[in-house]
Amino acid sequence: MLAFDEVSAAAAANFFHFAEHSVAVVKSQLMNAGFDVRLDSQADYRAHPTDADGRLRRLPDPELLDQYFEFIEEEVI
Repeated sequence: MLAFDEVSAAAAANFFHFAEHSVAVVKSQLMNAGFDVRLDSQADYRAHPTDADGRLRRLPDPELLDQYFEFIEEEVI
């Protein structure tokens, strides 16, 4: 018989493998809910809005443009 931890691990693996969620996004949501979570990278999505399914919402175009390393105008031939 499977232990609760094994079932939880299988459910989590299924969640990350077959969905569009990333570990960093889920950790950020857990932190927003008040859980103590260790971040393993610099990625911190706590301030980013999510939809009802927990997926990150797309940032507005002006914000995305500000995140470009270098903006190169589209070439017209």
